[in-house]
Amino acid sequence: MLTFLYNRLCGKPAYRIETATLIGIGGRDNQEDALAYAVPNAQAGCWVIADGVGGRGAGEIASQLAVDSILTGFRNTPACTENNLRRLLESAHQAVFTARRPNTAGANMATTAAVLIRAKNRAIWGHVGDSRLYHFRDSRLMHRTADQSLLNMLVACGALPEADINHHPQRNLILHALGQDDTPAFCLHGPVSMQAGDGFLLCTDGVWELVNDIELLECWQNSHSANHWLAGLQQLLEPRAAEQNSTGKPADNYSAIAVKLTA
Repeated sequence: MLTFLYNRLCGKPAYRIETATLIGIGGRDNQEDALAYAVPNAQAGCWVIADGVGGRGAGEIASQLAVDSILTGFRNTPACTENNLRRLLESAHQAVFTARRPNTAGANMATTAAVLIRAKNRAIWGHVGDSRLYHFRDSRLMHRTADQSLLNMLVACGALPEADINHHPQRNLILHALGQDDTPAFCLHGPVSMQAGDGFLLCTDGVWELVNDIELLECWQNSHSANHWLAGLQQLLEPRAAEQNSTGKPADNYSAIAVKLTA
């Protein structure tokens, strides 16, 4: 109890942060997802996930460039501000765009991304495309990013039920991505105050296409650690990916980062 009070008075978090990662190839021939995180000091952290846009070529290069650019930028400036997050995403966009080479497989490469950054007890996040971030607190889903996609626009205007997105044939038509010709629109959220009982899940569309929001919440509620959380998620993903592969339509790559705050 004395340690808890001391940490609170000194501005130190009254929780510890656990991180776990999961990456699977699904039914594809190559892995176009990339993920990583950096904790440059006890008060700061950055978690990034990216998904190379299918059909553009060199998706694995685009996603890795975006992840590397964001983490390098955060290590240099580990600030939890909207301006810093926007700068990190803009730098990642430029890194992918300038790496394009005409008349090669990567001539039009692009990638989605979701980013969570933290400094002390504050967190903000941003995303481009349809890679998602979920924020859980205790037993509730507090926030979920809104996909930058055609289907999400249809949901917003009441033309499509949200429950139909996961299995819709046009679910992968996104409106923005890092590396596109025009600077993409970044969706930013926060800051929010972090506390024990919080959980953040960053994932690519290969996850949420196979596991719905209610099931993701149940995985969170039933977990006692970040590793346990993703182990439960993997138990859902693997058989469903295999089932989809058996139909002749390969399941997408699936990746996730779990960030869990415990007292």
